[in-house]
Amino acid sequence: MLLDIQIRLVPPRSKGIPEGAIAPTAAAEQIRLTLAGRVMLVWAADSLGGLSKAKAFDDWPFLAGYGRCHELCHLVTDWRSELDPKTGQPRPAVEPGRADRMLHLLQQIASPAEHSLGQPRSSQR
Repeated sequence: MLLDIQIRLVPPRSKGIPEGAIAPTAAAEQIRLTLAGRVMLVWAADSLGGLSKAKAFDDWPFLAGYGRCHELCHLVTDWRSELDPKTGQPRPAVEPGRADRMLHLLQQIASPAEHSLGQPRSSQR
């Protein structure tokens, strides 16, 4: 994990703010320093939830894309090439849910083409 912070997205006097939550401007600087020069992979553009709606992050290129933030949902849907038999349209891929599962999925996509879906690698010859 690169960074583990809680960001306060409500005014400072609001009730229920978790202990240790910091203001968006302070968090923005920590996140900027951590992600500087890195490419961000997300499942979908809305994966960032409240972070992408926080005013302190409005001008950040990694939240808007610009070659630094890539959505994997379309890549995975295209890679799977699974079509709905009734409509002939691609079936959308299911979100992996956790970063380690997304990494595993990326490793499967990057593996050699002879790897077929649904079969363990050790059983193929």
